[in-house]
Amino acid sequence: MIRLFSALALLAALTGPAFANPTVSTTGIRLTNTASTAQGRDSSIAYNPDLDLYLLVYEVTGTETSVNAQLLDHTLAAVGGPRVLGGTPTNGFSQPTVAYNPVSHEFVVAMVDELTYSIRGIRLRGDGALTATSVVISSNTAGQFDVSPRIAVDTTDGDVLFVWQADNSVVNQDTRGRLMTKLLAPVAAQATFYDATSVNGGIPDVAFSSVRGEFLVATTNTASPTRNVLGQRVSASTGAAIGSNITIAQRNPADRARVAYNATSDEYLVTYSAYVSGSLYEV
Repeated sequence: MIRLFSALALLAALTGPAFANPTVSTTGIRLTNTASTAQGRDSSIAYNPDLDLYLLVYEVTGTETSVNAQLLDHTLAAVGGPRVLGGTPTNGFSQPTVAYNPVSHEFVVAMVDELTYSIRGIRLRGDGALTATSVVISSNTAGQFDVSPRIAVDTTDGDVLFVWQADNSVVNQDTRGRLMTKLLAPVAAQATFYDATSVNGGIPDVAFSSVRGEFLVATTNTASPTRNVLGQRVSASTGAAIGSNITIAQRNPADRARVAYNATSDEYLVTYSAYVSGSLYEV
């Protein structure tokens, strides 16, 4: 049998798929619209492919800081009005982050409750409607802070791993986390993924490997003379650490590790902020 190829098809067959550089589809536009308050100081966004909608979550600074949620269509036009998440405690909410759960077809938001400095989670339907009130994810000792939450979703069964930076008994910063079901019921008690008994940990991040069925938590520490970029594998079934911390890189200093997972090549990409000299940093 003789098969005929066009020139483009033959080129693709010989060289593999072609990838175009991303293009800027629109100029920057304003997504929040109240100039009298400091909106958008901290924000996060996730995409719902089922309904072709984004969910933007962001801080609003007024008498107290609160977290708002706003649906956007693919043109970035607002769908409905902003929604305040989680009520209004005395000291507000802050530091929101959001992910889309393709199993439950819902958004999951994590944020800091500034009354207790614990981490709270809340579910929203794919169309942005609240499914329930927020739930407490972390538990801390009075006077100690849980901050800087990040989340990743197990795309197999919909469980969600929350990770955050946490004061320990000597007020160094651990990296802790807790695995929750897609309904935000606890799978297990919170776990420590980096123990900062003598050396502070940094702000963490987390990603899920659909091939391996586990999470990777990335963080940094302040070990002298260099800062380590660390990884910790976490079981997707129990929420427990698998083995010990892995040293990914050493840089003096390194901070703000971020991680993403590539299922095609079954690998993680970990980036971090690295000191160069003077006031200069690089990624």
